[in-house]
Amino acid sequence: MRARGYRVDPRNGWGVRGSRAVAEHLVRELSLSVPVHYCSSRFKDGVQLRQRLLRRAERTAPSFAARTEDGTVILGIVEADGDNDFDGWSGRVARRLGAVAGDYRFDADRRRVELSPFALRRAARRLPWPAFEVEVYPTADALEVERTPLNAAARSKAGVAFGGT
Repeated sequence: MRARGYRVDPRNGWGVRGSRAVAEHLVRELSLSVPVHYCSSRFKDGVQLRQRLLRRAERTAPSFAARTEDGTVILGIVEADGDNDFDGWSGRVARRLGAVAGDYRFDADRRRVELSPFALRRAARRLPWPAFEVEVYPTADALEVERTPLNAAARSKAGVAFGGT
């Protein structure tokens, strides 16, 4: 864009300085027989990112996960304690929850059991291990957007006072 003489508007992402004013002028002054809309590059980038996340969540999220309208995924997770036997521990968690195959998965790398956030909310208070509801991006690194403690063990781990709710 610079090679063609355009200057970037720092308030508008990668937009060209003055493009909004030109668009507003055209929409106001021209009497066109078709609707005309102006989308800033920042708005367009946001819409495209959301659409990519929605498509990826549709393809990659486990069936027990909840998907948001923004394209993120909500999971219930139970985190392993200091126990070195992850396989034994994760089996105990699944049995304690009464979960059947397909209702959960083990994530050995993150040392946690993932399951439906709705199922975990119902059972979390009875678990001695930290239980959270997490919202993540449907990407390989599953970047966490939000984490909500669901039981006393989780609140203690997160450093949140337990108020009985």
